[in-house]
Amino acid sequence: MEAFQRDQKTRKETGSAALMKALFKYLSPESDLRAFSLPFSDLCGDQAVEYLVSFVSQATRLQSLDLGTIDSEDPCNRLFTLAASLPHLEEVRLARFRQSIQLESASILLEENKFPSLTSLDLAPIRGLNDEFVLKLIPHWPERLADFRICASEMVTDASLVNFLRLATNLEQLELSYCAEFTEAVVETIVESCTKLKKLHIGSRKLKGEAVPVLSSLTSLTDWDISRWLGVAAKDIFILLLHITNLNSLSYSSWRKQAGQAAPAWGAG
Repeated sequence: MEAFQRDQKTRKETGSAALMKALFKYLSPESDLRAFSLPFSDLCGDQAVEYLVSFVSQATRLQSLDLGTIDSEDPCNRLFTLAASLPHLEEVRLARFRQSIQLESASILLEENKFPSLTSLDLAPIRGLNDEFVLKLIPHWPERLADFRICASEMVTDASLVNFLRLATNLEQLELSYCAEFTEAVVETIVESCTKLKKLHIGSRKLKGEAVPVLSSLTSLTDWDISRWLGVAAKDIFILLLHITNLNSLSYSSWRKQAGQAAPAWGAG
């Protein structure tokens, strides 16, 4: 069995390397390539990663880099650091399915003149993300962002989010999903400061359904997901729909915590 597993691993690594080599043979990094997305999740092996790192380091005109299907730590951290040197990069997606970027590698976000053109900031892949880190982002990031994402955070609270979002007045997309520790204070800040929002995905264990109507003044919303907002009732949604008439999509969970009944496990819909 062990021999079979080793053989399978070798085959995958050889296949990944061959695919990367063939792909980059026909894709010149010096060309006018503006967007690159890796459409598969089983990239593995040092050689395949080296091909990818070499290509990205030369693709200096890239505006969008989506490698979110990579599911291992070393290439994620290396590519995240490398992406900071791409002068035209407006968005970068890494490690979509798990937190594979170390906080130490992510600290490059705190350096001045890094990611000079980035307007989309995805903190979801960062392991150990906390209030201290988010607060350190404030001098460089909030006002320039059109898209901001935090997902599955247990350590980011009102203490940092309220201060960050108060300055993020140009946001058009915001995701704060599967989070645990922020409250209605964040919702109130979104309403007061993020008046250009079109897409909102929000959920926290500490949010109550009664806070949903607070969002009714965000009349610019077109896409709204509160499927992880506990305790949302139909009446709360009805109040919102009376005010927000431009919605194209709405997703929410209809279950509520009843007296004497335990809430579903976090992540249940």
